[in-house]
Amino acid sequence: MVIKVTMPDDCLTIEQWNNVHQFLENFTSEWRDEGMSNLNKKKIVNALNSLEVIESSGGDCAYVLVENSKENHEKLNEVGISSETINKYGDEETFCILSLGFSEGLIDLYDGSKCVLFDEEIKVPIDNGKEIVLFKTDNKYMLSIWEDSGDVHTKELSEEQINEIKDFLS
Repeated sequence: MVIKVTMPDDCLTIEQWNNVHQFLENFTSEWRDEGMSNLNKKKIVNALNSLEVIESSGGDCAYVLVENSKENHEKLNEVGISSETINKYGDEETFCILSLGFSEGLIDLYDGSKCVLFDEEIKVPIDNGKEIVLFKTDNKYMLSIWEDSGDVHTKELSEEQINEIKDFLS
């Protein structure tokens, strides 16, 4: 569908029109960045998970370091992560995929072995600094307990368990 709008010549000056155009261009550019599809994020998560881990640590100060190499940059550049962005999260030798993933809004969880992006999620805070998270990723339903210490315990739900939950809620 095409909508044609005609306006009198004296409505906006060229300068005003350029200002409006620039505003809209910036707005749509920011919106595209914030509205990155889960499909694009999944490609990035897969690329992050394909990188060889050099060193890692869990807990409050969790990190997962990979080599800051041309090969790793190319893998991430192919899925839309610029070298400038990569270099914000490391030094000449390594960069942290957790810092990159969480800070750039690309991942929701690191389960101790891989980065995870949720398709859907429900979070329920409970006492003692813990949170129960029910999430779906890659057509699997997962139950997870997150602790303030940074520890995460995750279990895939069976079809039977999913049906029990559905029955309980209906």
